[in-house]
Amino acid sequence: MSKENRSLIINLGVFLLIGIIFLISISQYNKAKQLKAYKEYFSEATNLKKKSLDEKPLTEEITIYKGKNVIGYVYVGLDYAEDIPGHEHLSLLKLEVVVDNNKKIIEVVVLEHEHTPSCFTKVEEYLPTLKGVILSDYRDVDEVAGASEFSMPIVRDILNKVTVLQTGKEPNPPTEKDPDVLYKEIYDGFDSREEDETFEATDLVIKKEVIKDEDEEVIGYAYTLQGTTKEFLDKDYKKEYGELTLLVGLDLDNKVVGIRTVETTHTGVYYNKYQEEYDELVGVELVGDVNVDLVAGSTVSGNSIQELIDALKEVINNG
Repeated sequence: MSKENRSLIINLGVFLLIGIIFLISISQYNKAKQLKAYKEYFSEATNLKKKSLDEKPLTEEITIYKGKNVIGYVYVGLDYAEDIPGHEHLSLLKLEVVVDNNKKIIEVVVLEHEHTPSCFTKVEEYLPTLKGVILSDYRDVDEVAGASEFSMPIVRDILNKVTVLQTGKEPNPPTEKDPDVLYKEIYDGFDSREEDETFEATDLVIKKEVIKDEDEEVIGYAYTLQGTTKEFLDKDYKKEYGELTLLVGLDLDNKVVGIRTVETTHTGVYYNKYQEEYDELVGVELVGDVNVDLVAGSTVSGNSIQELIDALKEVINNG
């Protein structure tokens, strides 16, 4: 081998060694930086170990150590939503789920998302409510009304998979809720309710209930209203009619005590604009003109709500 070739090989070896040392240094730097970030959740953390996952939608598991002892885990998950109105491509949502050794959620962090900001805000309100919750019981935490129907399935899929990996089984089903919770929210003195068997239901006003206090005194009447929109929820993207069930509580003078949404398939970001309208109706007697102010861009929901209110007003006036 010539002297020139030997020098070339030596130089290549030196450059290769420098490159390897550089890559190792970068890797160690990034690891130290990430460990420092995780000390926000695990103050005694001294090391971490990454593992790629093929457990869709999870992509990575990071084990956190204190010395040789495992003190927690971090899971990274991502997926894409399709058919989001106004989006011509699949829309990414990437989350990080931090859990301790007791399988308790420490934090759920949004790492990246391409979802519509105005729709995603409700998801961002929901995630902090998971802090301190045992993974198996996370379904007991109420989702924020109006949370994006495109984002929440991804959130649930990620939490479900983390739960399975940590516990070996699916999350527990939600604990059965108090069937009277909406009535208690509407009536301060609520104690019991019974259906008025003499009430003749209409197409839109399907039930009337008598509300009593602890002394068995009647304090009001609750009506269940149920209707379907006359138009598609979204003519361009979601050619579906919207279903809506409302609970409207009246006092003995037929004045509105409160209105609660029992169930709806209306698009949350549009429908939620009418929550303030419900509050505005409190104390209003359902006679004469009682109008729901239509919100620009949300008229399909507004018209459906108005139709239900008008139907209830007609029932009362004919009663």
